[in-house]
Order: sequence, then structure tokens, then C-alpha cells
Amino acid sequence: MSKSNYWKRMSSGKYIDMGAFKVEDVDINDINTSLNHTTRFGGHYKDHPPLTVAQHTLLCYNLAQMYEPDQYLLHQAILVHDFAEAYIGDDSTPVKKVMGDLWYSFAGPIEETVEMALLGHCIGPEMHSRVKLYDTASLDIERRVMWESQYGKDKWPASVLNTGTLETKREMFLGLPKYVDLAKLWEENH
Repeated sequence: MSKSNYWKRMSSGKYIDMGAFKVEDVDINDINTSLNHTTRFGGHYKDHPPLTVAQHTLLCYNLAQMYEPDQYLLHQAILVHDFAEAYIGDDSTPVKKVMGDLWYSFAGPIEETVEMALLGHCIGPEMHSRVKLYDTASLDIERRVMWESQYGKDKWPASVLNTGTLETKREMFLGLPKYVDLAKLWEENH
């Protein structure tokens, strides 16, 4: 066992060593609790109640169900795509870019460990690209609905999915439940 002593207490009460993160540390109930309490965008919006990572995950999943209903492996990959954030947090893309290789050398092994624990394999580059398609579409919906002003839109990643009118986007967004039972959703899709 590692002596790194980078201990993090999880909602279940167990402690995990972030310096020696392993498959046995991954717990869907800890993930469920954490992501239902972790806000997107670091909480930097004021006109809507907080959007959680769990709600974002459900929006991505719903989009994939809509566009590719028979793609079971894609649905699983989408569900787990942000599960590592229960352990490493939801840092914004600009922060990750500034940190560069340092961020990815820290986060990458933890993301892979979560994928191994839940999927039995790591999400490969091709599947990662497909997941990113829905992640970006979800991000586009979230931003358009949450911020009335579209100032800075040119700095957002472009979504190639046509998710409909702003009203359709609002319906998808506002239809998200306040609490998303990711543990149950995972069980249904695993």
C-alpha cells in the first residue's frame, strides 16, 4: 500500500488515497452523491438554480438516446464520461488547458481507473470522440438556456448536433430532474 497519504473522504465515509487511486476505490454510490452536489461551470451563473454534473450527464445520455437509441456501449460510455469528477472535481476546460500535461497526467489515470472499474475497459479514442459529440451538444444547450446573453459565444466549442430551437433546448434543459439517480441509471444500463 502506498504511503502517499493523499487521503480524501468520500460520502460513504471511506477514505481513498488520491496518490494511489485503484479500482477498489470506485463506488457508484459515492459517485452518485458527489455528482448530484457538484455544480457545472464552478457555479458561475446567476439566473438559474445550480446545474449539477449529474444533470449534465443525464442530458448527454438523453441526447444519445434520442440520436442513437440502439448504441448500448455508447450510452454506457456517456454515463461514465464524467464519473471521475467525483474524485477529481469538475475543473473547467480553460483551467485544464492552462495546466496542460500536468492536469492530464493527474486526471488521466484516475479517469481510466473509473472506466476500468465500471466498464471493465478504458474508453478508446474513437468512443471518446463520440462521447465528446454529446458532451459538446449538452454544453451548448446548457449555455444557451442558462445565459440570456450570448456574449462570448465565439469562444464556445461548436456543437455539430442540431438539437432544435432555443425553445426545444429549454424544454430539454428545464425537464431535467433536480436529483438524478445515477446509481440506478447505471444499474439499468450495465
